[in-house]
Amino acid sequence: MNNKEKSKTILRILNNISEIEAYKKVLVEFFQSQRKGITSEILFQEVFDFSLESFYEYVKSYSPDIETVLPSGNITMEEIFEDL
Repeated sequence: MNNKEKSKTILRILNNISEIEAYKKVLVEFFQSQRKGITSEILFQEVFDFSLESFYEYVKSYSPDIETVLPSGNITMEEIFEDL
C-alpha cells in the first residue's frame, strides 16, 4: 500500500467509516472536542476510537506528501463541513 492509500484509509480501516466521515473526524470533531484538563492521548482515543500510539505505529513508515492527505477528487469541502 502506498502512502496515499495508507493515509486515506487509516481512519476508515480502524473505524469502518467513509472517507467523508474520516475527514469530518479530523477537521471538525477533533477540534470541537478540545477540553481543558484532557490530554491529547485521551482526546484522540475518544474522537478516533483508537489510541494515539496505534496511530503512530500504523503510520511509522509514512513519508509526507500533500497529495496523500487531500480528499478524493469527488469529495468537496462543502460535504465535509455540511451539517455544522
